[in-house]
Amino acid sequence: MSTRIHNNLKWGVLKALYDLYSMGKTAARIQDDPYCRYLIEDAELIEPKLASKKVILAKNAFYGFFERAYKERYGYYLAFLRENGLESDARRGYNEEDIRTLMFIAKNKKQIVARLTTRRSFSSEFFKGTSSKYLESKPSLEKAVCHMLNITSFPDMDAKENMWRFTVDCTSPQAVVLCENLNFLKMFWIAEQHNIKLWYVGGNNIKVLEQIDKREFDYPFYYSGDWDYAGLAIYSRIKEKLRVQGKDILLLLPDNLNSRLSVDSLHHNSKWDYGKDLSGLDRSAFSTNQLILIEDLINRGQWIEEESNDLMKMLEGFL
Repeated sequence: MSTRIHNNLKWGVLKALYDLYSMGKTAARIQDDPYCRYLIEDAELIEPKLASKKVILAKNAFYGFFERAYKERYGYYLAFLRENGLESDARRGYNEEDIRTLMFIAKNKKQIVARLTTRRSFSSEFFKGTSSKYLESKPSLEKAVCHMLNITSFPDMDAKENMWRFTVDCTSPQAVVLCENLNFLKMFWIAEQHNIKLWYVGGNNIKVLEQIDKREFDYPFYYSGDWDYAGLAIYSRIKEKLRVQGKDILLLLPDNLNSRLSVDSLHHNSKWDYGKDLSGLDRSAFSTNQLILIEDLINRGQWIEEESNDLMKMLEGFL
C-alpha cells in the first residue's frame, strides 16, 4: 500500500517535515498531529528518538518519500512567503490551502482589487469549503491577504460586477481545462509543467467564455468540477454554450471515487432534487458511464469534490 499524501498540511507541520528531510531530525511538537502519527505508527517513515521522545527522527525511506510528495511545493511556498514579506516561521497559523490562496491572490491582484467584495463574500469565493467567517477567525491570514492586496480593509458592499477572468496560461497548451473551482489554478505550477491552460468558470462565471480567443478552439476542451448538482449543471450550460459555437467539451471523470462526501456535509449547499429525473440535469449532456456515476451519487446522497482529484490523472488517456 502506498503512503498516504496529505494535500493541506499545517505550515508548521510541513516545515517540520522539511527539517526531517534536510537535517534528519526535528524538535517541533508534531507528535499529536494526525498525519504525523500516521507517518510514525502506520507508514513507519519517522520515529521518536529513544533518548528523547521530544525529538523526531527520519528513517531512510522518508527522504525519498518527502522528495516525491512535498519538496517541490514546500519550495514554492517558502519562496513565495519570503519574496512577499510574509512571515514564514512555524508559528504562522497558515495551512497549505491558505498559502496557495495567497499565491493565487498575488498573481491576480489587479483584477481582484478592481472587483473587491466584502470580507465574507471574499472568504466564500477564495477559501472554498470554509465558512464565510473564515478570515474573521484567522486574523493573521486576513492581515496577509490585505498585505497582498495593499488594502487596509474590505468594502462594506460587494462590487456590482464580479465576472472574474482567472486563468493559468502557457504558450503551447496541449489542452484547455475549464474549472468550476479555483483549486487547480492555485496549484498553477502543475498545469504549467504539463502545458495545460486553465480557465475559472465557477458559479455564474460562464459568461467569461465569451472572452476565450477562438484560436484556442483548436485545442481539446475539458471540464473539471464538483460532482454535485451545481457543478454538473454548470457543465451542462457550458456544453450548450460551446455547442452553438461549434466546439465540444468533455467532462473529466473523478480519479478518486473513494472520496465521496454526504450532500449534507459542512459548507456544502448543493442538494440533489429527488422529485426530478436525474435531479433535473440534462441526460443528453452526459455519457453512459457518467450517467451511471451520477445516478449512484444521487441514490446514495453523495457528491465528489473537485479538489479531491488529481488533475493530471483525470487527463490520462486524453493527452
